Amino acid sequence: MASSRNDFRLIKLAQNLFSDICEIQSVADKGYRYTVCQDIRKKSEDVVHYIRRANRLDSGSEDRIQLQFKADELLEDIKDLLPPVGKLLKIGVKYEAQIELSIEKLQNPLHNWMERDQKISVSNRVKIVRRKNYGVFYAMKVFSIMRDHVAGDQSERSLIAYEESKARYRIAAEDYKKAILSYDEALRRYRATQDRFHKDDSVLAELLAQIAAKKKLDVPVSQFVTDFKMSEETIKEKKGFESMVNGQYMKEIGDSLCEETRMKLKENFPK
Repeated sequence: MASSRNDFRLIKLAQNLFSDICEIQSVADKGYRYTVCQDIRKKSEDVVHYIRRANRLDSGSEDRIQLQFKADELLEDIKDLLPPVGKLLKIGVKYEAQIELSIEKLQNPLHNWMERDQKISVSNRVKIVRRKNYGVFYAMKVFSIMRDHVAGDQSERSLIAYEESKARYRIAAEDYKKAILSYDEALRRYRATQDRFHKDDSVLAELLAQIAAKKKLDVPVSQFVTDFKMSEETIKEKKGFESMVNGQYMKEIGDSLCEETRMKLKENFPK
């Protein structure tokens, strides 16, 4: 929990941005001082609060990550409004450049902070998946024991215990599936953040773009770019691939289980 020196530096940088915007508001024309200037000042003020609150939370926690996203989104809003505000207020290049520099100084370490916490979040969810994996294995073993037991003992006590073992098995299997989906979501977000903050300037990305342009191929520049135009043939190929992947999803979950659980899960799972 507690703030580290680097994280505290982010609060100071956010406060500097807030001070710069307040300085602009103080020299702005009265017609804009309490409208657009106040709106930008409020956004910068919220950035300070979001970063401070995020810094008090546990590293990698979902609440902390969401506060970081909110702070970054507000900075993007300020950047969007800065050019028209500069023209309206006639603040001059000096003030506008000063705010742009303050935003840049804040966003660079903020983005590193966001990536670090998202990486921790992924690591934490891996640990959860492993625990849930063992939970399924344990529940399966208990269910198997009780299933064999009631085959020779149909007493009320045995039947009650058997039904409970079935319920616990179902719950453990469902919890494991949820943990897998939660891990997938965290990893997808982390990779998307990396792609957003770091342009892929590798030789592969550069060459792919050149080949796509020259041969008019449907080659995405990035794995996260999905809004490019595709030919009918590529669309058909993509749908076929998606169908194959979806069909393998449960098999892949099964393959990630320990060997004995993988062999027993489908056979023993109570209907």
